[in-house]
Amino acid sequence: KEHTIKCGIMDQFSVMMGKNNQLMLLNCDTLDYNYINAVFDPYVIILLNSYTMKTSKIIFTSFVIVILFGCKKDPMVYEDVDINIVLQSGDSYEYDFITGDEEGAVIQIQATHYYQSEIIRSQSTNMSSVYLYNPLSGYIGTDFVQIQKQMYDLSTGEEKQQLYRFNFTIE
Repeated sequence: KEHTIKCGIMDQFSVMMGKNNQLMLLNCDTLDYNYINAVFDPYVIILLNSYTMKTSKIIFTSFVIVILFGCKKDPMVYEDVDINIVLQSGDSYEYDFITGDEEGAVIQIQATHYYQSEIIRSQSTNMSSVYLYNPLSGYIGTDFVQIQKQMYDLSTGEEKQQLYRFNFTIE
């Protein structure tokens, strides 16, 4: 027997197909979908749905108070690093972060067309963090990985956050 409850597909689809730090464009008629990279650091997006105006006013007022009085200068130093790589199909890529351990480097946006995409501690590089990428066998196209690395610079006393964006072209 066919069900008669009116319901959509978006909730179920996003639960099953959603990815961390990515927005999904879903065509509910054809179920075609695409992902868009979505990292908003250091900002946080809060979506609220309230059924009463009184609750909405309380939440909005609280939010404004937090924004006005909760902000302070961020002591973190931010650095963006864009790396463009062209690989031949079947080749792999390795990036040595020189210092630090794998706990200090985190994949924020994972590649989508990979056999291997991970951060390891390499014995050949004095135990530093190394990012390894291997595209899927036979894949031709582009791929993207974003890695956040945090470190403390002893010479300046500053905490640094580096955002590495790897743009792969596999030919």
